[in-house]
Amino acid sequence: MVEISVIITAYNRKDFYMDAIKSVLNQTLPNDKYEIIFVSNFRDAEEFCKKERIKFVYSNELYTGRQVIDGIKVAEGRIISFLDDDDMFERNKLEEVYENFKDKNLSVYRDRIRYFFNGKIIYKKEFEEKIDPLLITKKDGENYVRMFKRNKFGYHSNSTFSILKELLLNKIEYLYKMTRAVDFLYFTIGFAYKNPIYYDNKNLTLYRLSYSSSMRTLDSIEKFIKNSFYRSYYYCLDHLTVYSMLDDEIKSVYKYEVSLSKVRHKFISKKPMSECKATISDYLRVLKNSYIGSHKGLVFASLLPFNLRLRFIKKVYEKQRRTLEALLHNYSI
Repeated sequence: MVEISVIITAYNRKDFYMDAIKSVLNQTLPNDKYEIIFVSNFRDAEEFCKKERIKFVYSNELYTGRQVIDGIKVAEGRIISFLDDDDMFERNKLEEVYENFKDKNLSVYRDRIRYFFNGKIIYKKEFEEKIDPLLITKKDGENYVRMFKRNKFGYHSNSTFSILKELLLNKIEYLYKMTRAVDFLYFTIGFAYKNPIYYDNKNLTLYRLSYSSSMRTLDSIEKFIKNSFYRSYYYCLDHLTVYSMLDDEIKSVYKYEVSLSKVRHKFISKKPMSECKATISDYLRVLKNSYIGSHKGLVFASLLPFNLRLRFIKKVYEKQRRTLEALLHNYSI
């Protein structure tokens, strides 16, 4: 009986999806307990999927949330595990997902990532740090903050989430609106359901750092600003969608993340999009100390005229480019 449906989503990118698919085919969990659903806007993998009894779903949806919904429509499992087309699962990932849902009656399960680049594992200290698993049963603001602070230990990827299908269906109108950062919704959705949320301390997901896609963004300061403008806008929209889904107690905490997304959009924008214009309340909220950390410099820079702000934007661009070039130097084969 199928317990887990793994939804792999791909849009335009064709470089790595076979690695993702093969990592799910090569699991220690018996193959009668899970299925693979490949959702993409290209048909290159359709014949391979038929051969391997993988469900192929053609979807030309631009919004990530709608691609996921197209996969959920054909899913038989009661648990949905997500995998981006450029990431991979460790061999025992689905076995851990299956056992933890069975033993703990979970709503959401998360594991930790490891970075890899050019076939080499990149060991980031905080991602390898020994920490205890986190089981959240009480859905309040304090536990939301506890959960958020876990992200620095390597929990920030769509591919680390496994969620009850019932819960996703209950919130499908919000999933439908998610443009890019669907992990914002995955992260908070467990607070809308009675069953526990579990943060495992095992690194079971491989998160690919791609030089080609990163370098296109960092080709020039002009491309960097354009890409950052749209990314910050979509992220702001997704934060607003998630905010509308939450109950009042969690909203009061999450409001900071909405305000921060608006300030970030303002920082990179000559003319911010109307839905994401930062107000005085947003600036004041971000100036206060919070569970996310201090962003006072961001606030002050975003209040400058764009021609003066550009020097700070260039510093961010140059720092990201240096980081990528160091990565390329240290891990190229």
